[in-house]
Amino acid sequence: MRPGSSAVSPRPWNILLVSLDTTRPDPLHACGGSRVPTPALDRIAAGGWVFREMISPAPITLPAHASLFTAQNPWRHGARENTEYALSPTATTLAEELRGEGYTTAAFVASFIMESRFGLDQGFELYDDRLQGPEPGLGPGTVELPGAIVSQRAARWLGDYGARRRSGAETRPFFLFAHYYDAHAPYAPPPTFAEQYRERPYDGELAYQDVCLGGLLDALEASGEASRTLIWVVSDHGESLGEHGEAGHSLFVYEATQKVVSVLRLPRQDERLRAGASSRVVEMPCGLVDVAPTLLELALPGRPESAETTGPWKGDGRSLVPILEGRALEDRTIYCETLSPWISYHWAPLFAVRSEHWKYIHAPERELYDLNRDPGELDNRAVADPARADEMERQLATLLSGEGAPSARRQPTAEEMERLRSL
Repeated sequence: MRPGSSAVSPRPWNILLVSLDTTRPDPLHACGGSRVPTPALDRIAAGGWVFREMISPAPITLPAHASLFTAQNPWRHGARENTEYALSPTATTLAEELRGEGYTTAAFVASFIMESRFGLDQGFELYDDRLQGPEPGLGPGTVELPGAIVSQRAARWLGDYGARRRSGAETRPFFLFAHYYDAHAPYAPPPTFAEQYRERPYDGELAYQDVCLGGLLDALEASGEASRTLIWVVSDHGESLGEHGEAGHSLFVYEATQKVVSVLRLPRQDERLRAGASSRVVEMPCGLVDVAPTLLELALPGRPESAETTGPWKGDGRSLVPILEGRALEDRTIYCETLSPWISYHWAPLFAVRSEHWKYIHAPERELYDLNRDPGELDNRAVADPARADEMERQLATLLSGEGAPSARRQPTAEEMERLRSL
């Protein structure tokens, strides 16, 4: 922690980072919703922070996770779609940074789109992307894992780690990443959840996913490491569910797909956790690109502030630690994009910036929304308020004028395209 901050941990913390693919926050109890109870996510939110206005830079799995790991927007890291792109080996990831600082690193992922061939494995000693056995029901043609298997695999790793830690064979803190894919279409929750949520199968997947998350939290407790582990649960993007005529995600950058889950709990040793018994809600807009800089500041006391934005870690994110300590951060615009319309259909790609109250979308017919008055983004104000639209267009142009990465395009194989279609 930098001078003047209130961390009290005598050693580096463990970090558990969880990604809930395709998960909207608004149905979830822990995020203020009422449709889906979330006892596991509630365990994390209790005494922690819920970031209600965290924004994904892209409504697509690979670009969003690349941004989560690099603190860079997609135009900067270069991985701008699934399968046809990969994160460049020249990128510096959160796992690489933490491993270089003495962490042991492991990841368990649930989808073909997250396989190591797409570059997200950089910095992980163990990157478990197996979509075939030994678990029952897995074999050739499997493109995603049920959450229970992700939790079981991660739980075994945690059990082994805890045993090594107790015996003195392991002294390094861990960075563990777990990825759940259950909420992605097609929505087919297990029978109990399918029956309970017969009219809302997406919600059934969310409820099942939370149970799987609970299994992972139980394993963390059983390992003996919970008291010194920071937990952050995010989603990579949301799901339209019919809003704006889109059933799923990837074609638009409206709030339904861009607003994500973000629930953070510090280790029990930390004084800031003791300061509040209930969730603290953060309404200030922030981005997935802010997660890595925040984790690095929390995990690595004394890390130079310049390390977040210079050298190999040059990024678009910023640390949110001041918010956790009750201090203010300057307002800024959050960037998001989707190239899927162009890549898939040769429609125009979309680029957007979002402030606390306004969203501007650069499209063939530009769009401007007053999010306070019109949270559903149904009343385009670009014609009625051209000065504001012009100003936000300039902000977007300024963002995109920075130095970006070389294209990370790759040629997908026929097998990869078939697996992508099957999702």
